[in-house]
Amino acid sequence: MQYGIWIVVVLLFMELLGSSTQEWLIVGGTLAGQEIFTNFLSSVMNHATWPLILNEWVQRKTEGYGDTGINDI
Repeated sequence: MQYGIWIVVVLLFMELLGSSTQEWLIVGGTLAGQEIFTNFLSSVMNHATWPLILNEWVQRKTEGYGDTGINDI
């Protein structure tokens, strides 16, 4: 609630200075919309190409650290 009040105060102050707050809101909304859309597509691609199965044991080979398993650092 407190952040909302500060945002409104800043927007009103910008209006008093002659800056168009509607343009700022449109630009901010567009950028936020692009970010949300990009995150959505990334999550879809992650789920579509997910190489693991639930509860599957992950094994890897690391040179000098043994053949399988995950080693502590």
